[in-house]
Amino acid sequence: MDFSAFKTCEVWGQGLSGHVAAFRQYPSVGDKYFTRFGLLREGEIPTTENLRANWYSMEAWLRTVHTIVDEVGASTAYSIGRKVAEIAEIPPDIADIRSVLGSLDVVYHLYHRLEGVQLFDPATGKMGEGIGHYSCKFADDGSSATFYCDNPYPCDLDRGIFAGFAGRFEPAVSVTHVAGPCRKKGDSACNYLVQW
Repeated sequence: MDFSAFKTCEVWGQGLSGHVAAFRQYPSVGDKYFTRFGLLREGEIPTTENLRANWYSMEAWLRTVHTIVDEVGASTAYSIGRKVAEIAEIPPDIADIRSVLGSLDVVYHLYHRLEGVQLFDPATGKMGEGIGHYSCKFADDGSSATFYCDNPYPCDLDRGIFAGFAGRFEPAVSVTHVAGPCRKKGDSACNYLVQW
């Protein structure tokens, strides 16, 4: 994947804090990745507080998360995605699985900006383009949703994000990668089925 396409994009450190939490037992491993791609200076300790206060290069962040998948494995990326979802702050009006899953594309765009402009403006409801989407469609029976994801993040990270957010409201949730295109195979998108 050509990460240079995202050189004018940034990601809010709030999203990175889930990765710090996921490496809590082995912080030096997580720190190594943050430092290698210039997200932190050598010896700087990433904390949730200092990450939330900053915006980071999306290009560097994508290199970081994809390298973690390549070197540590897909199951770690899944665990990180779950941790991101577990510690993410959600508004009080999001009170059930449908509202949290239906809001993921908005949250994703809130956490990113392009040339200094946040990609979702809550005041106007306007969403910018350039980083892909989490497109959600709910089944009529109310017990599942399908997602089409054409963002540049690893497939297993997204699977973990869905499981983590859905699990905050429904204990018996499953997330399945639907057969077909997959970003792991070089495709531009993945499809998922979330059931509860």
